[in-house]
Amino acid sequence: MLALPLKQASKLELDRALHRFVSLNYSEEVADKHRAHLDEVHELRAKAEKAPVLSEKNAPSQRETLIKYHALIHSMASRFGESAEKRGKTTMNIMFEWRDSFSTTVKSAQYDLRYERACVLWNIAAVTSYQGTMTRREDSEGIKRACHLFQQAAGLIGLVIELARCCEWEACTVDMSVDSLECMQQLMLAQAQKTIYEKAEKDGMKQTLVAKIARHAALTYEDVLRRMNAPKLKANLDRGWPLVADWQAHYFHGVTQWHASMEAEEAHSYGLQVGRLNVAHEKLSALLKLAKQAPADVLERYASVAAKVQAKWTEAVRDNDTVYSELVLAPKDLPPIEPRQVAKAAKPTDLEVPVLSASEDPFCELVPFEVLQEASVFTSRVDDAVREIKDAAYAHAQLVTAELEAMDLPQALQACETDSDIPDKLRIEIERVQRAGGDAALAGALQQISALSEDAHSLAMSIDSVLEVEAGADGQLKSAHGARWSVLPSASLTQELARDLAELRLKLERAGGADGELAARFAAKREALRILELPIAVLRDQVPRATPGAKLADLRCTKALRTLLDQLDLLRARRDKLVSEARRLASGEDVTSALVHRAERKVAEIQEQALEKYDVMTAQCSAMLDEQSGLLQQLFADNEEFTKARIEEGSDEGRQNLFRALNGAVGAYDEITTQFSEGIAFYTGMLDRLSELQQRVGDLAEARAIERRELIAHMSTPQPTPQQQMQAQQAQQMQAQQAQQAQQAQQAQQ
Repeated sequence: MLALPLKQASKLELDRALHRFVSLNYSEEVADKHRAHLDEVHELRAKAEKAPVLSEKNAPSQRETLIKYHALIHSMASRFGESAEKRGKTTMNIMFEWRDSFSTTVKSAQYDLRYERACVLWNIAAVTSYQGTMTRREDSEGIKRACHLFQQAAGLIGLVIELARCCEWEACTVDMSVDSLECMQQLMLAQAQKTIYEKAEKDGMKQTLVAKIARHAALTYEDVLRRMNAPKLKANLDRGWPLVADWQAHYFHGVTQWHASMEAEEAHSYGLQVGRLNVAHEKLSALLKLAKQAPADVLERYASVAAKVQAKWTEAVRDNDTVYSELVLAPKDLPPIEPRQVAKAAKPTDLEVPVLSASEDPFCELVPFEVLQEASVFTSRVDDAVREIKDAAYAHAQLVTAELEAMDLPQALQACETDSDIPDKLRIEIERVQRAGGDAALAGALQQISALSEDAHSLAMSIDSVLEVEAGADGQLKSAHGARWSVLPSASLTQELARDLAELRLKLERAGGADGELAARFAAKREALRILELPIAVLRDQVPRATPGAKLADLRCTKALRTLLDQLDLLRARRDKLVSEARRLASGEDVTSALVHRAERKVAEIQEQALEKYDVMTAQCSAMLDEQSGLLQQLFADNEEFTKARIEEGSDEGRQNLFRALNGAVGAYDEITTQFSEGIAFYTGMLDRLSELQQRVGDLAEARAIERRELIAHMSTPQPTPQQQMQAQQAQQMQAQQAQQAQQAQQAQQ
C-alpha cells in the first residue's frame, strides 16, 4: 500500500497580512479588536505548514490540526479570498508557497487563498492515506477501516481536483496538476478496492463476486500505471510507484482468473477451468519475475498465491487430460468477467460542515458589505411574508367583525343573559383594557411612534452627511492630484450603501403617511373608547333589567350561538398566535452566516429555503379562513332562528345598545393597540437597520481615510530621479567590489 507524501509550505506571516486587509476593508479599530484571533490563525498555520515524519502516534493530531486550519481557510475565503477581489476590495496580496510533494526541491507560489486550501486538503489526504496503510487488516473491522480511509483520501483529492480545475494556477507544481491529482485519486480507489477484495475473500463470498471485485481492482491499477507512465508524471514520481502499480495489476489479473476458475469447476466446465488457470498461472509467474525487488513480506504473499494457483493448475490440467478431455479455451476466447466497483470516493464527515460556529470562527464579525446587502434583501422578503400573514389575519378578523355586527352579535346574545350585570366574558375584556392603561396607554404609544420616527429620520440624515463628506473628500483630492490619485473612486464603493439608505428612507416616507392615518383613526375612535374608562361598578349600574319572563337564554339556538362564538374566539386566538409566531421567527431570522459560507449555493436558493416556513404559515392562515367560513355559515342559520325568537319575545334594546357600545369599544381598542404596536416595532427595526448601515458607512469612511493618508504620504515622499537611481546602483557595486578585494587580501595574508 502507498501513502501520499506530505507537502511542505514556506513560512508565512499571515497575522500581518490579515491585519492590513481588515484595516483597509473594515477599519483599523476592527483589525485591532481581532489581533488576538489573527495571531491564533498565524500559529495554526505555522503548525500546518510543517511536513513532519508521520507515525501512528502523531498522525491523528496532525490530521486534526490540518482540518481545523482548513475550516479557518474556508471561513477566510469569503472575506479575504477571491470574493474580496471580485468586490474590488483590497486583497491580502500575499503569496502562498508550497513544495511539490514528490520533487521537494520544486516550489510553486500563488496569490490565491484557494491554492492554500488545495495544498492543505492534499496534506489531509496524505495523512488519511498514511493511516490507511498503517491500519492492520487481520480482521474484518480492520479491513473496513482501511477501506474507509482510502476512500476518504480519494474524496479529499477530488476536492483538490475541483479547485485545480476552476483556478488553473500558472507555474504550478506537477503534483497539483489535474493529471497528477486524478492519478493519485485512482490510486487511492485502487487500494480501497484491494481491501474490499481482501474482505470478500476472508468472508467466503461467492467466487463469481470475488472475481468481479478483483477484476475492477486489476483494471484500476492498470489505469494508475498508464497515468504514472505519462512523461510528466513519471519524471516527478518515485520510480518505485509505477512498479507497485504494475505488480498489483498483474496480481489482480491473475487472482481474477483464479477465482473465476473455481466457479467453472463448480459448474463442471473443466475446459473453461483450465483456460482460466492458464491465464492465472501466466500472470502470477510473470509477477514473481517483476517483483524481485518487492519487500520480503509482499514477495512472500505473491509467491504463496502463485504456488496455490500452480498446484491447482497442475491438477486441473492432469484431470482434463486423463478424465474429461474437454476443449481448453484460449485466453482470447474466455468469457469476459464483468468488473464490480465497490470502492468510491467519500468526503470525510469532519469536512462536511466546514462552517464554524460564532465561538470557533474568529472572523464571525467580519461580514462583507455585499453579504449585508443580500441579508437586507432577505430581511425585506421576510418582512413582506410576515406582512402578508398579518394582513390576511387582519382581513379575516375584519370579516368576522362585520358579519357579527350585521347579525347584532354578540350584544343581542349578551342581552338575554344574566340580569342586571355585565356578562362575564365581556367584563373580563373590559378589565383587560383597563389594566393595559386604556386611553392613556394609547396616547403614550402614539407619542412613542412620533419620537421613534424623528430618531429614524435624524439617523438617516446623519448617514447621508457622512456619505456626502466622503464623496467631497474624494473629489477634492482627485482634483488636486489628477492622474496621480489612483484610489478607487468613492462612488463605486458607496453605491450600495447609498442605495440601501434610499430604500430605508422610502420606507420611512411611506410609514409617515401611515402614521398620520393612524393618528386620525385614533382621534375618531377616542370618544367611543371613553366608556371603557368608567369603573366596572358604574357600568354595572347602567345595565337595564332584562324583560321579565324571558326564555331566550334556554333555547337551543341560543346555546348553539354561544358555542359557535366561542369557536370563533378560539380560531381568532390561533390566528393571533400564528401571527405572533411569524413575528418571533422574523425577529430572530439571520441568514448572514449561510450567505457568507454559501460556497457553490446560490443566494436565491438560501433565501427560498429560509422562507419556506413562512409559506407554510400562509397556507395555515388560508386554512383558518376556510374554517372560519364554515363557522359563519352555521352561525347564519342559528341566528335566523334566534332572531325570530327575539322578535316574538321582544328584544331588550337598552341592554343591547350598552353591550354593543362596550363590545365596539373593546374591539376598537384592540385594533388600535395592534396597529400602534406594529408601528413601534417597525420604527425599532428601522433604527436597528439604520444603525447597522451607519456602522458600515463609518467603517468605510475610516478605511478610506487610512487609504488616503497612506497614498498622500507616498506621494509626498521624494522619488529618486533615474540619474540618482543609477548613481546609487554604481555606489553599491563599488562597495561590493571593495569588500571582495578586502576579503581576498585577508585570505592571501593567511
